[in-house]
Amino acid sequence: MKLQSISIQNFLSIGDIELDLSGRGLVLINGVNRDTVSGDSNGAGKSSLLEAVVWVLYGKTLREIPADAVVNRFSTGGTMVQLNFTVGGTGYQVIRARKHDQYNNGLVLLCGDDDLTLGTVKQTQERLELLLGMDFTTFTSSIIFGQGYASVFTTMKDSDRKEVLEKILELHVFSQCLDEVKQDYRV
Repeated sequence: MKLQSISIQNFLSIGDIELDLSGRGLVLINGVNRDTVSGDSNGAGKSSLLEAVVWVLYGKTLREIPADAVVNRFSTGGTMVQLNFTVGGTGYQVIRARKHDQYNNGLVLLCGDDDLTLGTVKQTQERLELLLGMDFTTFTSSIIFGQGYASVFTTMKDSDRKEVLEKILELHVFSQCLDEVKQDYRV
């Protein structure tokens, strides 16, 4: 998966932002809090930016923030995050919203002009995770670590760590191949 761009409205401490992420490689996020005179970057939205990526893809945050609490408390409208990304060279767009005028509490998945959204948020979420090739735990254990979250992987049970690594390495492909060979052998 390659991130192309993100658009965020009223998500946590972020009011409105659009970022081009294409071809960026490793990125340093440095914040300036313009709401206080303290001069530091606490509350500038650095973590909120990463949380927005996780939330738009999985509907949850690293810090387990309740669903309605992701809406910026200073805004009058709901929240919406739109992420454009590619998988295997194909472009996709995912939009997730909470208390939003247009999208309500919805999840939209698009591939070009094709709407891949299914009947329920849960069904669309399952389709999105299948497309990404990883669930929330795998994504947050291998791609994005929140503050203090890296230790979660190290404290998992062996079987849970094994499952995460199998998903990352796509070892299920070998199981499928073995099943096919067994089936051919029986014929």
